[in-house]
Amino acid sequence: MAHRKGGRGPDPDKPTYYDLLEVTKEATEEELKKSYRKLALKYHPDRNPGNPEAEEKFKNISHAFEVLSDPEKRSTYDRFGEEGLQGGGQSASSIFEHFFGGGDPFSFFGGGGGGRGRQGPARTRDVQFQLPVTLDELYNGKTRKLKISKTVLCSDCEGTGSKTKTKPAKCTACDGHGARMEVRQLGPGFMTQTQVTCSACRGQGSVVAKEDQCKKCNGQKVYEEDKVKEVTIVKGMQHGERIVFEGEADQAPDAVPGDFVIILVEREPQEDFPWKRLNDDLLYKQTITLNEALTGFSVQIKHLDGRVLQVKSDARDVVKPGDLRVVEGEGMPCYRNISVKGKLFIKFHVEFPTFNQIERSIPALKEALPKPTTTTTTTTTSATQPTPTPKGKGKGKNRNKANASTTPAATNGVGSAAAAAGVGNQQQQQQQQQQQQQQQAMEDEPVVVVAKPFSIDAENARRKAKARQRQEEEDGGGQAGGCSH
Repeated sequence: MAHRKGGRGPDPDKPTYYDLLEVTKEATEEELKKSYRKLALKYHPDRNPGNPEAEEKFKNISHAFEVLSDPEKRSTYDRFGEEGLQGGGQSASSIFEHFFGGGDPFSFFGGGGGGRGRQGPARTRDVQFQLPVTLDELYNGKTRKLKISKTVLCSDCEGTGSKTKTKPAKCTACDGHGARMEVRQLGPGFMTQTQVTCSACRGQGSVVAKEDQCKKCNGQKVYEEDKVKEVTIVKGMQHGERIVFEGEADQAPDAVPGDFVIILVEREPQEDFPWKRLNDDLLYKQTITLNEALTGFSVQIKHLDGRVLQVKSDARDVVKPGDLRVVEGEGMPCYRNISVKGKLFIKFHVEFPTFNQIERSIPALKEALPKPTTTTTTTTTSATQPTPTPKGKGKGKNRNKANASTTPAATNGVGSAAAAAGVGNQQQQQQQQQQQQQQQAMEDEPVVVVAKPFSIDAENARRKAKARQRQEEEDGGGQAGGCSH
């Protein structure tokens, strides 16, 4: 845009105040305000953190507006340039606050970190939207279109709400605060005071006369508008990644629009989906047969980008269930450096054959596969060996038994006790011999037991049923029994 030059200083290449505000020398007061509002919001430091050029631009346009909005200073500037102006003037932030009414009017719009002493313009609330994405989209990248509804300043009245585009009058109901105190009775003698949004001005602090209301926005200064946004999902982005559209949130009069923030949320895959992300790496679940696990495998994996990988094992590689194998450079693309990729881990599930499938091959399998190693555990017990009975003593006992009937009563009693003791020793010796024979049999031949399939779920269900049965018996007065194992 070409501008007429005026008020030149000693440096002919230095932009004039009119150039800074992007208006002509004949610009009206309303045109100056309109241009300053647009440029001040655009270059304000809050919108451009860490940008010294924008900060310097903001100071220059604020100083230019201070001069040109004052008829006396503007006249002096037009005649004598900057040399004719005396004094340093106000600071850029003071000019901005004075122009936008000061304070924190946006506190009623829920934005910013306002409060007393807030420097700079009010700011509307940032809008966040969670966008569900798939692992395929994060791997390959994609452009999605979103239809959003946002509040925008009325273009007809330029956000004033007035047909004449004049500044609306201060609301008398809330004295321009946008809120008022309301007293409520909680009960007899109990009152409470709360702050509520002013219903007269709807929290804006100003009202437009009904006869002067803009027809497009009905004096509301803003209206709802639908817009379509294109969201670019870059390869390698992660769950929780934030895509920020600066200044694309709701608009409000005399406030800087907040940001429209999109947060990527990775969808939970279906149970049979074999892929899983591990930061910059990928995990793929692959099923192979027992034959392949023992003799080598060659499988085809269709990657997330449609490519087919032919993955082969080493000739001497034996895969066990749950084993991992890695393929370099086939993982996720690294965000901001998509030419670099992470690793692809392959986790193997070994599928065992059924008995019917190997029934005829069992003899050959027994010959081919390693023989099972058997470990025999011998339990040694200490047993007292029976003492042999001398030849002469046995006959002596018989003689004693025979003579016992002819001895007196006292002698007969002693002989009976001795005979009983002899019989007891023989029985003890026989029991010891039987125990030794049983122990020897156990050491010579293993005990055959049947190992049955075990299911944790089935076992838990059985125990719950057993506990339920025991509880029912206890409630019925019966006596519960049995083991829970």
